[in-house]
Amino acid sequence: MSLRRLFSSSQEAQFLHRIEIPISYSALYFRVTGTNGATPAAARDVGRLRFSIRQQPVVDADFDYLQAVANHWNGSSEFTSTGSGAFNASVLIPRSFIGDKNVERVTKADAAIFETSFTSTLFTNIASGFLAELYAVTEEGPQSYNLLLLQQTLPTIAASSLYTDDISTTENLCAAYISDVVASVLTLASSNINSLRARKGDVTIDVFRTALMAYTAQKYNIEGAANPSTTQVLAEIFGLDGSDLSARLLDQFNLTVENGSGGTSLPQILTVGFKPNPDRLGESSAEIRNRLAQVRQEKTAAGKTRALQVVSALTGA
Repeated sequence: MSLRRLFSSSQEAQFLHRIEIPISYSALYFRVTGTNGATPAAARDVGRLRFSIRQQPVVDADFDYLQAVANHWNGSSEFTSTGSGAFNASVLIPRSFIGDKNVERVTKADAAIFETSFTSTLFTNIASGFLAELYAVTEEGPQSYNLLLLQQTLPTIAASSLYTDDISTTENLCAAYISDVVASVLTLASSNINSLRARKGDVTIDVFRTALMAYTAQKYNIEGAANPSTTQVLAEIFGLDGSDLSARLLDQFNLTVENGSGGTSLPQILTVGFKPNPDRLGESSAEIRNRLAQVRQEKTAAGKTRALQVVSALTGA
């Protein structure tokens, strides 16, 4: 794996880039840097990130929400921001679900477009040196699907009230997360949500918010989450692996959120799903075989066959 820069811009304007080169990657990496004025910029100021392939959204979520998910899946995301000092914020946007080995591939024909909706506050607080960068984490491998990371905002829930609805933002759901916006900050630790219930196929969840936060921190071994009740940004409603195949193929789940008496809540749901791509699986697998055959020929022609003998013994190929 290695980073390949796709685009960078020092213009304080919205960022839109169409990927026109054929490229295979396991993740996208987006970074914003600059120097703050007296008031430091926040992660939420970066705004919304969107990535579409053939005019179909595969990523549509706020930067800070994607950072929180990345902290669970891949480790701590970069974020520093001080008044009259540096602003550095980045996020790794996975294109494969946890435990899967999926390498997304696009060509010019896929019309793959990455775009931002920066907030005006970001440009107000970053006084100089603004730079936005987009990279692909290049990798070789087969593509089975396009990973979908889609966020939606639920209606405001009044104090001591219930909200119930079917959530169907994506197909083939394999995970869902919940957070809240309190005083313009994405958080679950300060939320007024008391408990939630969810059902997806035979998978049923019935849990208090504080227990769900603690469980999520334990499951993902989140650094610095010794006290998730005061630090947690989001919690996992459910996360399915290959053994939950029937539930993973469903396209919606029923969610009930119970709000406490302390005030309103504005729940944010991020769903993770996958859109199978059998045509691209055949193409990418054939590409790998052809590339391996070319390497074998070059090694053989150079008289360097010992590595090929080891590979053949290990793989039978």
